[in-house]
Amino acid sequence: MSTPERPRVALFPSIAEQFESAIRLGRAGMDTHGGVHVRSMLEAPVSMNLLATRPGYVDQMHFEKVRGEKKLLSK
Repeated sequence: MSTPERPRVALFPSIAEQFESAIRLGRAGMDTHGGVHVRSMLEAPVSMNLLATRPGYVDQMHFEKVRGEKKLLSK
């Protein structure tokens, strides 16, 4: 698969993994920690939609990833 199909397909298992993580945290009594996973789970379909409708969104995702890594490493 070519871009943007490959990242869109890769996001689908991420949604399932985030859902499972939220359920496991809830069962372990750590409900408040599950919110992070729920947020990621909800952001994934938005990214999937943007990848389908905006041709340059893959480049934006790469830029945001590098920007976040730079912030983390420059501290």
